[in-house]
Amino acid sequence: KVGVALAALEEGIIEKDTVIDTKGIYTYYEESNYTPRCWLYLMTGRSHGPIAVVEAIQESCNYFFFDVGRQLTIEKMNEYCTLYGLGQPTGIELPEKTGILAGPDYRNDNGLGKWSPGDTIQAAIGQSDNQFNPLQISSYIASILNGGKRYSAHLLYEVREYTGELVFKNSPSVASEYKLEPDILATLKEGMKGVMDNGSAASVFSGYEISVGGKTGTADKGKTGDIIVSFCSFAPADDPEIIMLLTLDTPSRVTGTYPSGGNMVAPFASQIMAEILPDLGVEPDYTDEELLSA
Repeated sequence: KVGVALAALEEGIIEKDTVIDTKGIYTYYEESNYTPRCWLYLMTGRSHGPIAVVEAIQESCNYFFFDVGRQLTIEKMNEYCTLYGLGQPTGIELPEKTGILAGPDYRNDNGLGKWSPGDTIQAAIGQSDNQFNPLQISSYIASILNGGKRYSAHLLYEVREYTGELVFKNSPSVASEYKLEPDILATLKEGMKGVMDNGSAASVFSGYEISVGGKTGTADKGKTGDIIVSFCSFAPADDPEIIMLLTLDTPSRVTGTYPSGGNMVAPFASQIMAEILPDLGVEPDYTDEELLSA
């Protein structure tokens, strides 16, 4: 949703103050008997009402991004997603799968049938045929936070002889780059900070001495009814140095109930982030027990 918001802002489909009156049930394709629903409507029967992009990111409103994705088109959406590294090699020094970037090309190349307008709006919220690994998603968010510059991921920093002599040192390499306007980046950051300040993760990160940004995620596992929940966070929010993505596969096996989404792993992200904060010069004044109880 963050990447779709970026593309829509860059392409002039929306501006920061563009308001969409979300109604819970998306009826644009009603004549085709296709009326997808926002997660909030499915859980409560309510809608997010009239909202702009910052709140739509903060609340992860499906309806908002259904409409934005429809206007953006799958072709333009995937043009940006490729730059973000979604469906692309990360560069890590290990065998990896590049995942799937949903779209007509993937369907045609694999004999999976025709792409429909309904597929486009599902792709706009990260669903449809999309499949990405955690490192790709971290790299995609990092590229946005870097102002459009995506670096190849790597594990190896340097190699030294037992004497200390430097044999090899890895230099950062740029995998792709696009120019992200500063005001658009500020808008996206505002939405992701809102997740922590006012959204579902607010109670978990409320005691921090440093500003943190983030985004929840919920991925359907086909027709099984199972899901994968995820939570991405980065700090400091204004000038990020670290990014972290946690995922939990089929959480119903742990909880025995259908979870509310990526916010269920937010407490663990908060605890890990607290361990990292001293490396950023921040000494938290709360304990792990206090974080977990929150």
